[in-house]
Amino acid sequence: MKKVFILVLLIFVALIVYQYRTQSVDTMGVKESKADTLEELSLTLSPVEQVMDYPDAMLELYQPSDGQSLNKGKVDFTFNVKNFIFGAQQANGLKISLNGQAPKLYRNTEVQLSLSEGQYTLFAYLTDQNGIGLKEYGNYLARDFAVGVPAQPLSTPILIINLPEDGAVISPNQSFIIDAYTARDELASGDALLEVQIGSQRLVMNGHAPYQLDGLPVGEYEISFRLLNTRQEPIAGDYTATKRRISIR
Repeated sequence: MKKVFILVLLIFVALIVYQYRTQSVDTMGVKESKADTLEELSLTLSPVEQVMDYPDAMLELYQPSDGQSLNKGKVDFTFNVKNFIFGAQQANGLKISLNGQAPKLYRNTEVQLSLSEGQYTLFAYLTDQNGIGLKEYGNYLARDFAVGVPAQPLSTPILIINLPEDGAVISPNQSFIIDAYTARDELASGDALLEVQIGSQRLVMNGHAPYQLDGLPVGEYEISFRLLNTRQEPIAGDYTATKRRISIR
């Protein structure tokens, strides 16, 4: 009889645990969506009008020069910035991406990087106090160079995702900003589109202005980004797609 009671008790506890795990969790007043209902969400993208903190900011790169081949090892990048102030505690500064990798923030104009042999496209841009990339002429630049081999400029677009950062934690009450560039301005010129995919949901951004994503509840997500041509077909290339993992909580 005792064994039967223990067995019934274990089954009862298991049912409670199963029910708890399959229910939505209410966090900070917002219900977390289960994975199998992600496709039912109503997600929207809308352009964000950016406040121009530094409308006359100019970014220049003195070295390396375009098409230069450099020795392996430490490479010095010398920038010149005009009409722009680096914030000590804020998100505004200079961001650098190599071959579409996640951009890194710098607060000075002298940057030294250790690079292995290969072909590189450097993309650099200035950001405002919210970390959004400045998009006016002269606020950003691209430079092709090589390390240890003759320089051969890349012919396909390069996608740079400024926001969201990989591993970002975003509050449900905070604007979810998607901010992107292409190294040769294909987004700005309308020669390329940006596909944003979350689960089975697919949205398309037109232009390189920042966009706000609405409708994503509390949870953990992997967001895929991919460049499309004007026929909404994927653009082939080593640096035309990337992913970011983010949390909303």
